[in-house]
Amino acid sequence: MQGGFGVYDRWRAGGTLTSRDDCTRSTYRVLLTHGKYDTMRPSIVETMEERLKLAERVMLPHSGHVSMIDDAGMMNDVVADFLQRVEVVVNRGDGLNLFVPRRDG
Repeated sequence: MQGGFGVYDRWRAGGTLTSRDDCTRSTYRVLLTHGKYDTMRPSIVETMEERLKLAERVMLPHSGHVSMIDDAGMMNDVVADFLQRVEVVVNRGDGLNLFVPRRDG
């Protein structure tokens, strides 16, 4: 996997993915989710949304900290919509598909 600013390569080499500088330089679209009744993540998600220029934030209205369980149907819909908008499916020709980030707008 290539692109962005080399975060994946640094992570594979034992580096960190939490650098604030890395967040501000990211060229990847990011989906941030949290539940309306979550008392742990909202402030962190808000900060990440401010720092990531291509972030989308979705608050799930019926959930707390485990929104993927509390609001599973909506979470699945939100993730599916996001992936349809930000990824391109490329047929590798061997029966498998490759998902790559869109680079258009």
